[in-house]
Amino acid sequence: MIKDLDANEWFEAVQNQFNSVADPAKASAMEAYMKNHFRFLGIPKPIRAVETKKLFSLYGKPSLEILDELVPMLWENPIREYHYFAMECLFHQRKHFRESDIYFFESLMNVHSWWDTIDFISPNLAGSLCQKFPHLLVPTCERWNADNHFWIRRASVIIQLRYKQHPHSELLFDMILPLMHEKEFFIRKAIGWSLRELAKSQPEKVIYFVENNPISPLSKREALKHLKKNSLKISLLETKM
Repeated sequence: MIKDLDANEWFEAVQNQFNSVADPAKASAMEAYMKNHFRFLGIPKPIRAVETKKLFSLYGKPSLEILDELVPMLWENPIREYHYFAMECLFHQRKHFRESDIYFFESLMNVHSWWDTIDFISPNLAGSLCQKFPHLLVPTCERWNADNHFWIRRASVIIQLRYKQHPHSELLFDMILPLMHEKEFFIRKAIGWSLRELAKSQPEKVIYFVENNPISPLSKREALKHLKKNSLKISLLETKM
């Protein structure tokens, strides 16, 4: 019989499980890869997935009510693997997300911010929430797009990455236009990434947008990366990037 754990018991269970497979040698390499912004236990993603599955098998997946307490506890801890576990738990409860969770996700993106958390929370958590509550998408994007924190501005561009067929392409363009002159690498990369994903279903729209707006060379290269390989005969694809 699966034992129900409260938030404190969950936190202790995660600590014990992850500490049992911690690898200091790998931790050093992982910290270096992340520019030493975060502490790691040294648990690569495949091993972390196995240990997470073990925890779920033993105790079930924590409910949103438990996660309301558990996620802040995990997020306050400096260990990066705890943040990954928190995001994974939230993702498993995406069908049960509540409208107010959008502000919770935003608060998480504002702490320990880096591409690994932003690129999971925005499309996978906030994106799923906005698919469940479509009326949240536009105001959320507009609020994030004007945020002082560049990571939140990045989030406004990539929130639709998991949307099939990209039904809100014009909203994406509206999010890109105010940011396309920014020098920040992660903003320029996000613009190209989001356009590249949109190009999989709406290549003509992406090509027209790139032709008619002065996005950075990095964004342009990323946006047109896969279009260069297809049969579209458009002069833009032959110009020097």
